[in-house]
Amino acid sequence: MFEDKSIDKILPIFELRSKELDLAFYREPGFSINSFKTSLERVYDTGYPLDRIDNQNMQLVVAYNQKLITIVNAGTLHGTVLFYDKEDNTHTFYDLMWMKKMANRLLPDNK
Repeated sequence: MFEDKSIDKILPIFELRSKELDLAFYREPGFSINSFKTSLERVYDTGYPLDRIDNQNMQLVVAYNQKLITIVNAGTLHGTVLFYDKEDNTHTFYDLMWMKKMANRLLPDNK
C-alpha cells in the first residue's frame, strides 16, 4: 500500500490508533490522522522512493503493556516504513504500531 501510494487504503488502518492518540494528548479529533495524511502526501509529492530494509535487520519491539508491537530497524530502533531522499541522504520514517486484541471470552455459566 505504501509503495502504491494508496492513501485511501492506508489511512483507515490507522484511524483507531489516531483517535486514541488524539485523546491521550488532548488534541482536536482528527489531528493525528490528518497529520499522517499530510506527511504521506508530502513524501509522495516529493517522489521519495520507499526504502526496503532487509528482514535480517528488523526486529519486533513489544511495549511494556504487552499490547503494542512495532517493527523497527534493529540498529536504530526507528522506522517500520522509510522513504529515502537521495539528494539530502536522509530518511523520512514512520513507526507503525499494531495493537493486540484479546478475543472475547465467555464467562462460565454459574448454573
